[in-house]
Amino acid sequence: MAPAARSRGAADLLVGAALSRADELGLTGLRLWVTEGNDPAERLYVRHGFTRTGAVQPVREGEDAREFEMARAATAAGDQRWRAGSARPGRG
Repeated sequence: MAPAARSRGAADLLVGAALSRADELGLTGLRLWVTEGNDPAERLYVRHGFTRTGAVQPVREGEDAREFEMARAATAAGDQRWRAGSARPGRG
């Protein structure tokens, strides 16, 4: 997120739009990865129903930086939140 757009709700709008689109597609769950220490990103995803799964992996092989997986379970039809897929295909 560009610094000028931070704390203005832009990220919530973007995540909300992605969740709405996934709902339209009838998807059933979403997983994504967040770099450890990126507390603002984790708070954003928690606001949208994501929780940590316990899975952890290196950001890049051979580096100390790690990332953790978050997931959001499927919800009832009509919910305006993302219900599926993986934000980083091929990971995990």
